[in-house]
Amino acid sequence: MIHLLDEKLSRKNFKNYAMQSSLAAVILFASLCIPIISSEILIAAIGSTAFVIFAMPYRLTARPRNVLGSHLVCGLIGLFFSQLNETVLPQTVIISLAVGAAIFAMVTLDIEHPPAGGTVIFLALTPDVPAFIALLLLANIMVLISYHIKPYMIDLI
Repeated sequence: MIHLLDEKLSRKNFKNYAMQSSLAAVILFASLCIPIISSEILIAAIGSTAFVIFAMPYRLTARPRNVLGSHLVCGLIGLFFSQLNETVLPQTVIISLAVGAAIFAMVTLDIEHPPAGGTVIFLALTPDVPAFIALLLLANIMVLISYHIKPYMIDLI
């Protein structure tokens, strides 16, 4: 049988679905109002992080350590790889190496958070430090909000 709606969705937890989805939308709207955040890749990373934090708050990838640590580490890796000149290596190789290094760093440091893959790509392409700082601030805000309302949230997935 095909289900159109999540089988876990009920009258009892409908408010969680609505509240948690609305919080993610508000956070994304606020981030889009910041002029520094204009790259589609960075917006995708922020939106994906909001999804993980507010749709799956009890999963390992939503832990503050994972969210903040992965964006920080992946951002630094992206900045490092952005310094490689395209005359030495093609941009596709630079991005591929940056993503590989980011995956290695996330899994070895136990800070897996897949949306941070967008952070490493963005910064490998465009070493925009103010945008990186804005991303880290937004991630901190999302983590703080999630921390305070976590007792009222459920895993929607």
